[in-house]
Amino acid sequence: ANAHLVLAGRVDPPVSLARLEAQGRVERIHEHDLTLDRAELGALAERAGRPLADIESLGGWPALVALGLRSGPVRQFLDEEVIASLDDDQRRVLALVVALGGADDALLTELTGVEAAVAIGGLPMIHQSDGWYEAHALWSSVFTSDQIDAARRTHQRAAVEHLLAAEQPGRAVDLACRTAQSDLVIKALHATVIAGQVEDVDVLRRWLPLLPDDVRHHPLAFHIEGLIEQAVDPTTERCLELFGKAADGYEALGEHEGLVNAIAEIGFWHHIRRDSAQLMGVAIRMQELADRGVAAATPYTEVTRAFVGIAQGDPEAILAAVRRARGARMTGRFEAITEWLEFQALELTGHTDVALADRYLEGAGAIRGTEVIAIAARWRAGRVEELLSDPTAWAARTGSDRARFLCHSW
Repeated sequence: ANAHLVLAGRVDPPVSLARLEAQGRVERIHEHDLTLDRAELGALAERAGRPLADIESLGGWPALVALGLRSGPVRQFLDEEVIASLDDDQRRVLALVVALGGADDALLTELTGVEAAVAIGGLPMIHQSDGWYEAHALWSSVFTSDQIDAARRTHQRAAVEHLLAAEQPGRAVDLACRTAQSDLVIKALHATVIAGQVEDVDVLRRWLPLLPDDVRHHPLAFHIEGLIEQAVDPTTERCLELFGKAADGYEALGEHEGLVNAIAEIGFWHHIRRDSAQLMGVAIRMQELADRGVAAATPYTEVTRAFVGIAQGDPEAILAAVRRARGARMTGRFEAITEWLEFQALELTGHTDVALADRYLEGAGAIRGTEVIAIAARWRAGRVEELLSDPTAWAARTGSDRARFLCHSW
């Protein structure tokens, strides 16, 4: 009973980590945890009697810093000892990985015709995880800025298009933000934000300052800010204001899928506030879009009617709307919303369905404030022991302060 098993590795171990992470029993150590900071670099340089400038460009890597303090310019070492031994294919692939900020086998093969695993598999300072290669920042000093710029101009658009087609929109956004091509950034963001492919709020926060200036005023930027605000508290006026700006911007651009998605977020905001009159207004707006031939709005007309049914405490109206909405495609995290609505109808009638609640969370659990559905289901089903066995784990599954409050209330 008092034994412990500790697993450590450079990649995830072959065991399920979700529950352990929820319990706070997984520790991830990243590059920034292992590198030396400026103060540590200064202390090492002073001890070695060398100027800080000799080592401050080495990314804080201890081995490189030690090499730099012993032998002088590390770039010259790389050039003489590593670059000189590379063949043309290796140089070409490595330059592209540096220019793009990362790539996988399929992308490199498409752009260069060279298999990455063969070309750079044995090179130092190349991190590879799940087939994705990233070059240490020091490699960028090996190639001239003209070489890197030329590689970017030639391949960035094709690389973004490839990543979008390969359903890797998050990486597509990261790469697009390295360009000055706003249309490419908008295309990648649309595939990511509207389709709900990336819901990690930390990722969304990281993207905002990377957006080109003209994209910062695009409705997609307001949409991202709304999702970030929603993660903190989905009930704030600021949250409504941001989704409202996104909706107005989408409408002005004639961007119907984005417009429908933003209006759905506004509807969810009014649901949280239990404002049935405003929800009815959202339903009318969705119906107007559907009547104008906006296909994306059709299922949402029923979803908003179901939300009105929740606000009015009418389970029959909810279930009728759910039946009509099922079978139609909805974007991103709203894909499984009918299951959540069905669960709400069951709760109103004094019933519950734990499997339904869990299925909903697997499909669209990132809608802020809905994570407690799993807790409510188990409570109503009499499965309290599951909740009491490790309350901290259930609280860890929630994504906002409001949701954590509701979790502890249950």
